[in-house]
Amino acid sequence: MMKPQFFPPLSRAVVAISRSFGIPKNTLLTWKKHHGTGDNYRGYLYDKLAVITQMEQGIEKKIKAIFTRQELMALWGSLNGTMYNMQLIEDPSALSYGFRDYCHYDRMESQQFTEGELSLFSEHVSEKLDALSMFERYVLLVFIKTQPEYIFGKEEKDAH
Repeated sequence: MMKPQFFPPLSRAVVAISRSFGIPKNTLLTWKKHHGTGDNYRGYLYDKLAVITQMEQGIEKKIKAIFTRQELMALWGSLNGTMYNMQLIEDPSALSYGFRDYCHYDRMESQQFTEGELSLFSEHVSEKLDALSMFERYVLLVFIKTQPEYIFGKEEKDAH
């Protein structure tokens, strides 16, 4: 008969970093042993990834507060089929320009996301997009690509 093995609980940071960057949890646990000491590049890398992951989570909360689900659905529709590139992240007006084009040229599709005037909706969302920083635009693009269950209302219950 085999002894049951005890697995220590994983910290939220390890789970979040693993999910965000695809790094195996065992590797992260090894790196975590060296974090904060400054004597090992693994600990340094773990610290950096933990900070970036924490920032991403904060920005996701901000995105959920800034944009309504209807606006996120419209952004998903405008970006669906678009190849993400650095111009969308670096150029402050690229996302809003693409969204305005989507609302103008795909009127039938984009009208379903608003009950009001489409041009006002387009302008309102574009202003929000223009106000985002480069890192916030990056997180928004990743969020739209990886969180369709939240955008379309199939959100899991938050365990926090």
